[in-house]
Amino acid sequence: MPTTPTSAARLPALWSTLYYHVFVADYLSWVNRYLPWRHALGCLLMAAAATAVCAWFLHEQAMVLLICILLALALGLAWPALSALGYAAELRFDQQQVREGQPVQVRLRIRNAWPLGLWGLRLRGGFERCLPAERGDGYSSSLAMVPGWRVTEFTWVFVPLCRGEYPESVPRLVTGFPFGLWEAGRRVQVASKLIVWPRTFPLHLLPEAAANDRTREGLTPVDRVGNSGDFMGVRPYRRGDSLRRVHWAQSARHDRLIVCEQQTTACPRLQVILDLDPVVHAGTGPESSREWAVRIAASIAESALRQASLVEVLLPDGVIPLGGGLAHTKRLLDALARIPDLAKAPMVDLLSTPACKAAHGGLQIVVTTASSLASLPESMQRQRGRHFVVLDQERFQTCLGTPQGGGCPDREGVRPAAAGKRERGRLIWINRPAAVEEEMRAGWKELLCAN
Repeated sequence: MPTTPTSAARLPALWSTLYYHVFVADYLSWVNRYLPWRHALGCLLMAAAATAVCAWFLHEQAMVLLICILLALALGLAWPALSALGYAAELRFDQQQVREGQPVQVRLRIRNAWPLGLWGLRLRGGFERCLPAERGDGYSSSLAMVPGWRVTEFTWVFVPLCRGEYPESVPRLVTGFPFGLWEAGRRVQVASKLIVWPRTFPLHLLPEAAANDRTREGLTPVDRVGNSGDFMGVRPYRRGDSLRRVHWAQSARHDRLIVCEQQTTACPRLQVILDLDPVVHAGTGPESSREWAVRIAASIAESALRQASLVEVLLPDGVIPLGGGLAHTKRLLDALARIPDLAKAPMVDLLSTPACKAAHGGLQIVVTTASSLASLPESMQRQRGRHFVVLDQERFQTCLGTPQGGGCPDREGVRPAAAGKRERGRLIWINRPAAVEEEMRAGWKELLCAN
């Protein structure tokens, strides 16, 4: 037989209903769009209007309050504007290139032409990518007082969290002193810019597939005429040949100068193809799958260049041509640092470019995501000498919000069906944002063993 609830049992439900209707329910939701308009200047203007009405209809003494409000408005609007007319600022960095996470000294030089000091100065703009997500005001630093008729230099340590060229836009030095009713400012002259290279990690050795059965590791001699390597044969002397290469015994026998021919050396060739289409990547900020793809590509290219290889990088907006050496390493890292956020090109289009088709006699490493790999035709996936570094973009989306993905459970993701035994050494699967470097090194080792 059903029982009816007693009055005591109904009290918690009644209390929660009353609490919701009194403290939680939003009966004026249509005004929420206007809440960002709240500003101290608007409050003072409304107070001035109300005081003027009171002075007109009620009593003349309200004019005293109206005059005080108008004086506060005039002071709050004029002081920042006059202060901004009297100073100039210059920004510079102590270094030109650093890597993500490395500190660099920033110097801001301010010249105050007014006899009075400047208060409430703040640097705004130019460093938005490195600000925490909870700080959406765009201010990168606040400054102390600048004395009058003096040049003051402020220094602080800037730790870039994400690659790029800083400042990203022309910063402004603004002030809202004394009441913060509005902000006036001037552009800061940027004396030197900072290029932040992507963070890299070493990958030892280079797969032998990069040599295409002729060159293996480092600089290796091949059977073509050159100036180094082993002895290949002899030929008659030509003007310009070094006397060190003269074969004196053969020269005496033939009564003319005979020189030795030597082998030439060949470098392993590597082409890195970087898929940066925002559609196939997940997450935002320095721990997104897109930024990790850039770091992986930079690590592969830099490690290969350290082993005297020739490296070419194919990007959505162009090609970093084949090259080697320290100068090429800097040029490559500069280009990777300057990749814009809007750079995009489908992977099918990248693999169909002439630069990609012309790459032969070496190794191809494609850095992409699982969804992009699934959309590729089978013929593009099975091309000889082509290997894939695949990031599981869904894992990067769920693990977003903590450094290095540390807030995620450390578990293995689900690999696609293609990543079976036959694919070992062809696919390097990255599905743990907290351990990208470890998974990359383990997959690179498998690639070395398979090739």
